[in-house]
Amino acid sequence: MKQVFAFEVGRRLYAVPADAVESVSANPERRTAVPMAPPHILGVISDRGRALGLLDLALFLGHEATPSTRLVVLGAGELRAGIPADSVRGLVDCPPLEPPDEELAFALGVGLLGERPLTVLDVGSLLSAAACG
Repeated sequence: MKQVFAFEVGRRLYAVPADAVESVSANPERRTAVPMAPPHILGVISDRGRALGLLDLALFLGHEATPSTRLVVLGAGELRAGIPADSVRGLVDCPPLEPPDEELAFALGVGLLGERPLTVLDVGSLLSAAACG
């Protein structure tokens, strides 16, 4: 992995393989709630004529949610989701990665971007687990 797409959620820095990012836009204020969905599913929006689920990554990973201004749309195979992000760093060179701790089940590895910890996520396993609740 030469470059990754980095973004901030809940004061933590995450990245995904660059080819997993479909688009980045403003975080929509209007969304449709999904009855009986788990708390990390914020609802759905229409994205280019298709329903797109919104995943609160901070809540899903057990952290406190924060206000988000951007929406990062991720895809892996047939799975797609919008991740509200506090900020977007964009494409960055992937730092050397160490194996993740066991509690980071959806991570490919952890490295440093400057002096900040960066968790590189496995988009396929993350979206699969989030879809299952």
